[in-house]
Amino acid sequence: MSTTHEDILARIIVLEEKVNSRKLPAMLFFALAIQTMTAVWWASDISASVKSLQIGNVSELTVKNYIAEREKAYLEMDNERYLKMAERVTRVEGNFLFIEKSLTRIEKKLMLMGE
Repeated sequence: MSTTHEDILARIIVLEEKVNSRKLPAMLFFALAIQTMTAVWWASDISASVKSLQIGNVSELTVKNYIAEREKAYLEMDNERYLKMAERVTRVEGNFLFIEKSLTRIEKKLMLMGE
């Protein structure tokens, strides 16, 4: 069974639709869920820490400093995670550009063959 020019073009169109689909990947939803769970965990941890500090009659300034230190640590962790995600997105965009250029070259060659 030989592959015709129309079959190849149909396959290219299917590939382009997959590349150009605007659906968010499941990993993005997973990352958002992880971040939400982290925020809830952080809030409950801070709440428990503040309650334990208040029981010991610790000054308000000590509590505020403790909270500020915890927030700084969590922000640094989030910044690292966002940088890693940004690097991954950049790599994915580069891969899509490479695929798009390859598909364009293939399409041009196929059109030349069809003439």
